[in-house]
Amino acid sequence: MHSAFDKMKGNVGSISNADEKARWQANVDMWQTVVDHHDQMLKHMEDAQAKGMGCGMELPRSTDGGVTS
Repeated sequence: MHSAFDKMKGNVGSISNADEKARWQANVDMWQTVVDHHDQMLKHMEDAQAKGMGCGMELPRSTDGGVTS
């Protein structure tokens, strides 16, 4: 999710049409909220699991034991 979002943010700078650039910037702002919320929810779920308060879901684990996103 982060790499696609980074590409989206990078595209905004290359847009020359002011209206189109404003539309893309609004999309970036909205997606920033979504990505931030997703990251915060993963952290809360990880913290809850570490305390033994599972939320009924298993978080995907990477091969090094960290949570993947």
